[in-house]
Amino acid sequence: MVRDVSTVDGKPEENTIDFFAQDKDGNVWYFGEQAQQFTDGRVTGVDGSWLGGVDGAQPGIAMLADPMLSKTYRQEFSLGEGEDSASVFALNQTVTTPLGTYQKVMQTSEFSGLEPGPGEFKFYATGVGPVKIVDLATGEINYLISVTTGN
Repeated sequence: MVRDVSTVDGKPEENTIDFFAQDKDGNVWYFGEQAQQFTDGRVTGVDGSWLGGVDGAQPGIAMLADPMLSKTYRQEFSLGEGEDSASVFALNQTVTTPLGTYQKVMQTSEFSGLEPGPGEFKFYATGVGPVKIVDLATGEINYLISVTTGN
């Protein structure tokens, strides 16, 4: 389980709990998410929430154990809620974030069947997950800024 909090000017914009598991081959599977959107500190929506096995939703691969250039794969499928896919765009990238510099980073080009347009580039570091996201429509860049582990 991973909690992802997005803020704007220090105020929560979205709070998401994502459900992941790693298989014996090293692929990281994505089994769903509970998402909450906020306006002025109040929950105003739960768009994008889904859970594999419920209402026809199917899990997908979040991160491939053995990525190959141009390999395209489904990350999630919940009709009308989550229809994301990714294609491996580059391997062995170096990415610097506020937390540090990561080597051997996989870059994906991610897109959604629900949101037409150019999608995002995401950069995945081994043992960490996504460390940088570039919105290709707006040019906005988001970095991983902290990691908290615990039970």
